[in-house]
Amino acid sequence: METVIELRSVQRSFVTEPDLADRIASMFGAKSSAGTLRAVDGVDLAIAEGEVVGLVGESGCGKSTLGRIVAGILPQDTGDVLFKGRPMVDKTRCKDGSGLGVQMIFQNPASALDPRQKIIDAITEAPIAHGLIKRSEARDFAIRALERVGMREDALDRYPHQFSGGQRQRVCIARALAVNPSVVVCDEAVASLDVSIQAQIINLFLDLKEELNLSYLFISHDISIVEHVSDRIAVMYLGQIVELAPTRELLENPQHPYTRALLAEVPSLDARLSEEHALTGELPSPLNPPAGCRFHTRCPIATETCRSDMPRLELLNGGHQVRCPVVQTKK
Repeated sequence: METVIELRSVQRSFVTEPDLADRIASMFGAKSSAGTLRAVDGVDLAIAEGEVVGLVGESGCGKSTLGRIVAGILPQDTGDVLFKGRPMVDKTRCKDGSGLGVQMIFQNPASALDPRQKIIDAITEAPIAHGLIKRSEARDFAIRALERVGMREDALDRYPHQFSGGQRQRVCIARALAVNPSVVVCDEAVASLDVSIQAQIINLFLDLKEELNLSYLFISHDISIVEHVSDRIAVMYLGQIVELAPTRELLENPQHPYTRALLAEVPSLDARLSEEHALTGELPSPLNPPAGCRFHTRCPIATETCRSDMPRLELLNGGHQVRCPVVQTKK
């Protein structure tokens, strides 16, 4: 399969400025908490045509930042982001000019839609601006876009506040697909919805994937959802991917201690697994990550090497990659 998105050693940092309390404290000799936060630190990842890659990890691990880099919303500081083998430029316009290559769907559809904009304008604004359709074609185009996501024409002249959360998310999906993307980044796209609605939206994503041959980067903290939709799962910790494998392989044969700890938190798993692999200690500050392996401060199998040397993401077998020197040595 053709690779549609490829990340090579991608990094992204943010400089945090001291707030008023921090400045006052520093006047009395306290150490300033301001610094550089490396949200994404040397990520390599490829997504194939028609593939769904799930991205999981604790809050603050860099998942959303990585998603925004893939979507072209945030630039990377260093490294390369390739779309179909070429550097991402002009919002990743497809080679044939038919659309924009990557689009993003956010967690909260209420804030993602302009409350003063009618649904017809929300859907057709980008296609018109990029010359994909003529203004005279807008209504018929919007009708087809809504029908694709299970909504009717009578929604076109209404405003976002007149719809439920699930309906608003359907509008956001229709808007994203209106520019014919090849890749859709879903950032916690069902997290704010009721459980019954989540299932409908997830099934819609899967149906659209088959219909349009879409690729997804599906970001979620809920492993049970990622399991349902993904072909492969990447596990992220403090800005780095620590494990990447086909979904079934990762769930049945997790190798990295952090992955095992995440799976141990899923209620349906054996209680003994939860006790054996439960996370201990606090998440280190991303402003001052540990030397060596980022996970060694919470890892039950850490060695002196883990505390001093930064491990690489290495291939074990069958597409299973792990960033753990202890596991790599055993293999």
